[in-house]
Amino acid sequence: MYDLYFADEQSMPCMRLKRFRNFNKKNQNIPFGGGGHTFHDTGAINAQVLAAVQLPEELNDELARHDITETARLFLRSPHSSLNSKGEAYVIAFDELLVLMWKPDSATIYNLVKLESNEIEDLIGEIEEQNDELIVLHIMGEEKSYSMWFPESHENDVVEFINSWKVFIAHVDEEAAPKDHEETTEMEYLDEEGEVHVVPDISEVEQKDLPRTVLFGTLLIDQMADKDNNITSVDLEYLSMVISNTDLLSMCITNFKKHVTGKILNIVKDEFSDDQKLMLVSNMADLAYRDGEPHEHELLKIHDLVKAVDFPTETLEQMLKIFKAKNDPEILENY
Repeated sequence: MYDLYFADEQSMPCMRLKRFRNFNKKNQNIPFGGGGHTFHDTGAINAQVLAAVQLPEELNDELARHDITETARLFLRSPHSSLNSKGEAYVIAFDELLVLMWKPDSATIYNLVKLESNEIEDLIGEIEEQNDELIVLHIMGEEKSYSMWFPESHENDVVEFINSWKVFIAHVDEEAAPKDHEETTEMEYLDEEGEVHVVPDISEVEQKDLPRTVLFGTLLIDQMADKDNNITSVDLEYLSMVISNTDLLSMCITNFKKHVTGKILNIVKDEFSDDQKLMLVSNMADLAYRDGEPHEHELLKIHDLVKAVDFPTETLEQMLKIFKAKNDPEILENY
């Protein structure tokens, strides 16, 4: 099991499937610095417990008809019963299951699906391709998948629901997991084929003994993290494009939590070749303009790094100009 649940591709928060067309999730921060799994600006998550939510009496009656009497933890309502139909739809999260309910305006009886949490492979949110004024929430099950549609104005609610549910389920899994893993020196997880993969525990490894790919990834995380060592879910997805190997990403996260940036910079300065420094700085410059707009605090970090490792400042300025143009989709629209 990964130390941070979202390092696993299958439990990552809602995915950015299109580079320039998806949720604006920059305010949905994910803590990288260590400690609990909490999200800023959401009151729903408190340590490892989600507070109960009060459902409308009509929904409680309908749930009781299906022998669902557990305490609800999360709740979403939509005025769309399907992609092309108005009506009512609900997604309700309980401790061990998700319930989907929907009916068009012309109907009097709800369709209801009950999914145990261990049957759900992922929740994914994206802009609906056929109607960009709608958000579609995909509930990916082992045997069947379901979709629900929400107005674009519900964007933040959908994002918070997905991320809150995943954090909650991650904590539930951690509570249920055997505690003897604390005595091991490696992390294990199952891949898509059910094979056990072992991620080396690098928490006690000296920086000079780590692979340079881990040092590289650690510096990229440090670039994207804010002053409180938080990183947004969108930025995490960009990071996973650069570090596509989830084992490596997990090791980079573990290393970042040790707050070793200064030690890594000394290694880069003294031991990295010119080409290795060029690769590092060019990737950082690309990330700083990843969505067409400069991330100013990251640019400041890059300039500080360049000075620390004796990388030519004029080369950096040339690269920043190139990657700004590369990542700006509006340049071709200028006449």
